[in-house]
Amino acid sequence: MRLYFQPVFPLSDGSVREALLGCASPECYQDQAAFLGASIGRYANRIANSRYTFDGETVTLSPSQGVNQLHGGPEGFDKRRWQIVNQNDRQVLFALSSDDGDQGFPGNLGATVQYRLTDDNRISITYRATVDKPCPVNMTNHVYFNLDGEQSDVRNHKLQILAEEYLPVDEGAFRTTA
Repeated sequence: MRLYFQPVFPLSDGSVREALLGCASPECYQDQAAFLGASIGRYANRIANSRYTFDGETVTLSPSQGVNQLHGGPEGFDKRRWQIVNQNDRQVLFALSSDDGDQGFPGNLGATVQYRLTDDNRISITYRATVDKPCPVNMTNHVYFNLDGEQSDVRNHKLQILAEEYLPVDEGAFRTTA
């Protein structure tokens, strides 16, 4: 069973507008390359040359973007069927298992993601992971919200993020710091 979350909000003229950018049909999600609405993992972002070194050992991963690995590899978490563990009218909890060696990553990993509507009508997305060997884990979501709730598109949106830190990247979108 797949779950598709498609919230809408009412407009002043009585019509509704989608709150998320998505595909026109569930089948479209399998073929699109923008990761629309997807849970990304084991590792969100790019790993240069599909390898990293940990404790003096080089780990080689499955490439998915030329020689690099993007968003967990060619069969990353966005391509998987997550299982519904628990759900009610305010939340749904999904789980996924990733075996040792999956996409080149060491160790068995158990992941969960909870989508929850809070009492003040906020959407909370919470990821958790457990591993049995040291490995990089960096999960995220590629949901794209209509931020202003009106008829404009994303080119008219303004977003300010009050971050204490950020990760600089180079022209290839790879991090420039350790």
